[in-house]
Amino acid sequence: MKACGIRAAGPPASPTFYVLAGVCQGWSADRLFRYNGTAAGGTWQPITPPIAGANVGFGVFNVDRGDPNRLF
Repeated sequence: MKACGIRAAGPPASPTFYVLAGVCQGWSADRLFRYNGTAAGGTWQPITPPIAGANVGFGVFNVDRGDPNRLF
């Protein structure tokens, strides 16, 4: 699994980071992870796709720079 599609959003003092990981071809069911803040001891949290099923994941994503909870 490789990382691709890295994005950051929110205030500089407490940013939220997102990373897409997997095959990274735009059409594959890759996994999306979220990391809050800049502390070294934090944990990347997986994001559940909006629909369930086999071979479901994220292919392409973006995040609202002003609202780190809003994904496209």
